Amino acid sequence: MRYKAKLVAQGFTQIPRVNSEETYSPVVDAITLRFLISLTVTENLKMRLMDVVTAYLYGSIDSDIYMKIPEGLKMPETYKSKPREMYSIKLRRSLYGLKQSGRMWYNRLSEYLLKE
Repeated sequence: MRYKAKLVAQGFTQIPRVNSEETYSPVVDAITLRFLISLTVTENLKMRLMDVVTAYLYGSIDSDIYMKIPEGLKMPETYKSKPREMYSIKLRRSLYGLKQSGRMWYNRLSEYLLKE
């Protein structure tokens, strides 16, 4: 038996304009996606796919975001003198649940598409 865990940020605790500046990320609905696929087929164009499942996990962060140390994460011995709640960790990559995750992913995708 395998157990899996996913670290998720508590984005619902973020305060708009305090913890996050821009959170908007455009989305596409199913009808538009079907139209783009049919257009690609009828015009004999090339279409590229992208793994969106892990896109949020590897997204770069454009601002400093800190979070509480999750339960179950072992603290180094040098930091055990103070209560766990006194410490926080700085994120280097995006996490599921952050309000900025969608926007950061969209910015990364836009940069890539404009570069190509």
